[in-house]
Amino acid sequence: MLQTGLLPSAHTDLVTDAAYDFYGLKLATCGVDQRIKVWTQDENSGQWAVEDDWKAHDAPVTSLSWAHPEYGTIVASTSSDRTTKVWERRHADANTGRRWIEVASLSDAKGAVRCAGFAPADFGLKLVTLASDNVLRLYECLESASGAQWELREELDMASPFLSTAPTPTVFTPRLALTAPSPSPTSDSEGGGWSLSWCKETYWGPCVAVCTPSAPFIRIIHLPPALRPQCVLSIPVQQGGPACVSWAPLLGRTHHLLACGSRDGHVRIFKLPAPTPGEGADWSYEPLADFDEHGQGNAVSKVEWNLTGTVLASSGHDGRVRLWKASYSNVWRSMGYVTAETSEDAPGGEGIEEEVED
Repeated sequence: MLQTGLLPSAHTDLVTDAAYDFYGLKLATCGVDQRIKVWTQDENSGQWAVEDDWKAHDAPVTSLSWAHPEYGTIVASTSSDRTTKVWERRHADANTGRRWIEVASLSDAKGAVRCAGFAPADFGLKLVTLASDNVLRLYECLESASGAQWELREELDMASPFLSTAPTPTVFTPRLALTAPSPSPTSDSEGGGWSLSWCKETYWGPCVAVCTPSAPFIRIIHLPPALRPQCVLSIPVQQGGPACVSWAPLLGRTHHLLACGSRDGHVRIFKLPAPTPGEGADWSYEPLADFDEHGQGNAVSKVEWNLTGTVLASSGHDGRVRLWKASYSNVWRSMGYVTAETSEDAPGGEGIEEEVED
């Protein structure tokens, strides 16, 4: 049975993102009200309470990402004010009582920063950001103990026509040193379509899946530390274009799973038989599932895997969070959905309605 909860009056305006920490014991939320809140759950009552709350940016906060706890309690936030900020939880200040300190502000983007993601811990304290100027940026922390000194390692123009298909390194390399990013064919007001997700396994090196509104593709970008970045695979999503992407944990499978939500309301799952490093084989993909239960015109805003990579959750503009799982015969099917609506019977006029399909 699905269990649901409600965070009443979480923000004073639209909530734009929510992210659990590595252990799932803390939840960070952000919103158009420019604030970040960190919540903890009471083990006895199951209720969530605000642990910290602070104004983080001078414009709406667009996304959050937790670093691996190996590097401390660190959160990165992105915003429409064109900055990415790195926050670290320390001992409370004697005067202000604040525990979250801004240790870095990254302001290289020429547009609103849409999303960010920390790399797996084995690659060090690295952060990838994606902005509406269509540039993917890779940052590395030079002093992980303090988290204060960050260096911009790579800038990759995602609007380059050479990224439509997997290019050869000789063609791809000249596009990496950017003086001015390519203009985006879509405006910020259109929203959606900006997403990235790291490969959780380190065997294939640092790889990140990226989608932008500038092209109907999901791109797998390889970011080796000693070589130039390379697009190793482009997965076309022609109808509606990709809006969000999520790379599943591997955990014993012989292939990767990649999920994509589209602006046309579809949820798609792809199988990626990854090559063995050093054998010269290419990355490839195979469509596994295509669902349209969110409905035509209801864009899918986020897809996310569980810790074992066996259950996929998707949220759409139809106001429902849907769950998907593969059967024993490897056929993906709907587990059900959860919908939150107002209820006159609930205290304060707020409640949650849960519906589960077989």
